[in-house]
Amino acid sequence: MIGYLDTSAFVPLLLGEPTSPACDDELVRAAADLARTRGPRGYDALHCAAAPTLADDDLVAAAGDRVLLRAWRNVGVATYDTSEQ
Repeated sequence: MIGYLDTSAFVPLLLGEPTSPACDDELVRAAADLARTRGPRGYDALHCAAAPTLADDDLVAAAGDRVLLRAWRNVGVATYDTSEQ
């Protein structure tokens, strides 16, 4: 499975436009909790909260941001650091 967490999917939430069905109150609350407890901010917190909802054993989240990678690992998501050679 390939899951692509596109920041543009969450923009309607911030701009007051009709929201994406994927970005509901539960996801926003989870992202806020992760921002308070794990460190990722803004869209990174949303991406971190959204990844576990994909519920796939083969999921690997890729990023170059170490705070986001650590937060994903803390919620049980396998990661790949794109900044390593």
